[in-house]
Amino acid sequence: MRLHVEAGGSLEELVPGHTIGGEDVGAWLERQRRGGTSLTPAQREALAGVGVEVIAEEAGGRPEPMRAVDRWALTLAAAAAFREREGHLSVPRKHVETVEAGGEVRAVKLGVALANARQRQATWPRERVAALTGLGMRWA
Repeated sequence: MRLHVEAGGSLEELVPGHTIGGEDVGAWLERQRRGGTSLTPAQREALAGVGVEVIAEEAGGRPEPMRAVDRWALTLAAAAAFREREGHLSVPRKHVETVEAGGEVRAVKLGVALANARQRQATWPRERVAALTGLGMRWA
């Protein structure tokens, strides 16, 4: 991350799903920002040195809770975004789709999610199967 910033890159670019050298630097950075209470003073200082604001505690002294996320809604939004952009739902297994939910950018492992959906189709709720079918999901 430091090398990215020193090379002229911005922290705003580093959202979950942004990889550098095969590592999801965006997801790592998000964990660091939210995990302020578990970081050492030296780690917080290093992050602050490149302009990263670490969220250490709420006013009451408790760690800030992560916002609850409806994983199915994220998966469906990611599938819809992929379909809109690519015109199909033939998603490679390793594909990660980035979507915005609740004002936050989230990385969704869409390829894995759709592969799991295919395997679990028989036990999945009909509404979910119908929603993915409506987006053009091939089940076989």
